[in-house]
Amino acid sequence: MIRRSFNAWHHVLPALLMAGLVTGIATTSASADSQLPDSSDIWKWWVPDPLAIIVFVGLGYLYFRGLRDWKKRSRPHGKWKVVSFYLGLLFFFAALVSPLDPLADQLFLMHMVQHVIIRVLAPVLIILGAPVTPVLRGLPVELRMGLISPLVSNSKLRKAYSVFQHPVLMPGLFVAVLFFWALPEIHDAAVESFWIHYVMHLSMSSTGLLFWWLIIDPKPHRSKIHFGPRILIMGLTLFPNTVLGAIITFSQAVQYEAYGIERLWGLAPIDDQKGGALVQWFLVDMMSLGAAIVIFTMWYQRERADDRRRLRERLRAQQAQVAQPSSNEVS
Repeated sequence: MIRRSFNAWHHVLPALLMAGLVTGIATTSASADSQLPDSSDIWKWWVPDPLAIIVFVGLGYLYFRGLRDWKKRSRPHGKWKVVSFYLGLLFFFAALVSPLDPLADQLFLMHMVQHVIIRVLAPVLIILGAPVTPVLRGLPVELRMGLISPLVSNSKLRKAYSVFQHPVLMPGLFVAVLFFWALPEIHDAAVESFWIHYVMHLSMSSTGLLFWWLIIDPKPHRSKIHFGPRILIMGLTLFPNTVLGAIITFSQAVQYEAYGIERLWGLAPIDDQKGGALVQWFLVDMMSLGAAIVIFTMWYQRERADDRRRLRERLRAQQAQVAQPSSNEVS
């Protein structure tokens, strides 16, 4: 029963991760002062929200505890995965609790840096850390069996999960969220309103986690999409990001006015806008290309492993055929 439950955990873990990260987003934003910090001390302006800190530290502790208690491992869990997971948590923490968060309210450039982190960089690093088994093993047994097991066994939740992991719907939603929040009126409203800003971060972080969960599949999670189509999906989502980045970069008018006319460090509004667009354009494109290389490498390694397995099976079959006549002669 426990083994079957662990096989089903990967259906609910993305939701658990998103819930924790979204809680951090909400509480971090809520604890910020309504007045923006002065530019002279902005690097000292952290958002020391206790609940957000508990969420990130708690996920890190569960991962550590799960690895510590996972004595008889059925598969290797390399140190690079551990480093990747904790780097992902650190980047999420930095984007939402460090001075980057109040900076994002004053500069479009820093806002785009924040979005790149919560949409691409942090989700990819966390998922590459293969968090399914460690985090779930780190949870108390009573919680795993009493709460999570019924959730992952719920047919409606599993159907909803399969919808959000559709190879067309999820990439389309990932791109649509990006374009929606890039609309000047919508973007300005998010900068000026806590609740709209909260929804912005919620939608970006959740679609980011679900999209990369579809593309990258560390054990025991296995995507239903073959490696070839995954690379194709990466290319199809890369093109709209490039188009949007180019449109904003080469715009001659200031599109986003919520940041004000006077920007930090004397940065002109049009230069701030171009800088942010370039960050979104090139950083996301480069990270996506890097993810495509990782996927291709995983594809190559799995094909090599399958070739070696098929070769061993053929050798065993040949050895069995050779041994069969000898047995007949003895009889």
